[in-house]
Amino acid sequence: MKQITFLLLFLFYAGASWGQYYAYGGYEYSSFQSDELSAIITEFNEREGHNLGDLRALHGYRFGLGRYAERTNVSLGFGYFGRKISSVNPQLLKERVELEYSLISADASLGFRPLKSKFHSIGASLHMGQMRYRYSFGGDYLVPIKNYNIWGELYAELAFPFRFLLKKEQRDRLFYIFKIRPYYRAYRPFDLQALQQDFNFDQNVGFNEMTQKGGQFGLQLSLVVPFLSKEEQLRYSRSPKADKRTKLEKKVE
Repeated sequence: MKQITFLLLFLFYAGASWGQYYAYGGYEYSSFQSDELSAIITEFNEREGHNLGDLRALHGYRFGLGRYAERTNVSLGFGYFGRKISSVNPQLLKERVELEYSLISADASLGFRPLKSKFHSIGASLHMGQMRYRYSFGGDYLVPIKNYNIWGELYAELAFPFRFLLKKEQRDRLFYIFKIRPYYRAYRPFDLQALQQDFNFDQNVGFNEMTQKGGQFGLQLSLVVPFLSKEEQLRYSRSPKADKRTKLEKKVE
């Protein structure tokens, strides 16, 4: 029910809002902690003589399209982030073990702009995607866990326009935006029993004993490219003459 309500609100604001369209893309970082995964890795290392570490942090990218309205910031995006860890045991014919965790998701975001003259916003996102564990013992990858899920996100976005990457003749009317977006995502719990059985041959682990749960704090750094019409170029112009001309044109209309 919460997901349906969020989607209805998103569609309402997306249809009612007007404003500045843009494209964005950039880097994404997320902290990661799973006591259940750490227990699986520790048991495997002790039995097999390997040295697999903890994931601890995930890295990836996210890109999409959006638009700024007077009080809202609406966007649709797609992204991937994850991490792969590996270990080599020299005593077992240099056996190499690799374990990878990744998340792929599409998201819809709706933000509120507290200041009309700034591009900062606070808001929420709904993600729909796939969480996956895969591993290899030196051969092909096996995928014991592939879980399709929906999760939510709360964020605060700082946005800073800049012009120094543009040509001199473009700096008067065009600009880019650099965004810093710290966030928190809450995930539904999912079972790691299949990974435990493959790594440690343990058939006596109950569902509730190997359930990965919790959320993640993260950070997005992205570059925004606004699609500016001629009228919008005059509106955002740093030239006093252009600003004055725009105001006169509005009065005439």
